[in-house]
Amino acid sequence: MRRLLMAVVLVIFSAAASFGAVQDFGEFTLDIPNGWKATVEDDAVEVIISIVKNDKSSSITLIYG
Repeated sequence: MRRLLMAVVLVIFSAAASFGAVQDFGEFTLDIPNGWKATVEDDAVEVIISIVKNDKSSSITLIYG
């Protein structure tokens, strides 16, 4: 039981350390990890949020409208 508790505590602390900041995008908020950058493109029909890792090895694109 003690091992399980220690594992849970370790996971919680390591997960909490991986996020940099919460950013507000109007209708919702996102936790943007350290080492990632979020940009917003807003046109008449839809909003495009691009989240790109600083070394450009990974990206996520969210589109809503």
